[in-house]
Amino acid sequence: MKRILWLLRRHAPTWAPALALLLLAVAGAFWLGVSQPLQDEVEALEQRQLTQRDGKLRQADVDRQRKSTPEERLARYYKFFADSDSLTDQLAQIHGVAQASGLELKSAEYRLLSQPEQKLERYQIILPVQGTYGAIREFMARVLTKIPTLALSQVQFQRKLISETAGEAQITFTLYLVK
Repeated sequence: MKRILWLLRRHAPTWAPALALLLLAVAGAFWLGVSQPLQDEVEALEQRQLTQRDGKLRQADVDRQRKSTPEERLARYYKFFADSDSLTDQLAQIHGVAQASGLELKSAEYRLLSQPEQKLERYQIILPVQGTYGAIREFMARVLTKIPTLALSQVQFQRKLISETAGEAQITFTLYLVK
């Protein structure tokens, strides 16, 4: 027994680093072999649970829509649209998005395309703009995202020279509003 203790004391400075490296290697192998696969499995189970929950919510929404009457569904549809009183606010939003995109709206043409028997009014907006192709596309994308009841009806691009980076465009939007 004394001999073993003497050997341990004598050779401990050389065995300690080797033993520490061995323990680190065993811990790393345990983490890679056991802990990491378990963590991956937990994440997969959580993702599956979220997917099932989303599916149940979607199914509940579909069931609710099936149980609702056509009149209720039509009323929910018309609630999506802004009323005619908010027209100036929506036009101000279009102008703000144009300025944020680096375009200046100098003039615009507005037409109310309404039919008495329809509940929705169509408001046609024709905007002549000048700017780079990228700025005009950015403006159209941003304004359509910001105002979901706005539809892009027509775009016409024109450049006087091929070498010019800026051009002119005439953009026609249709804004849908509830009467």
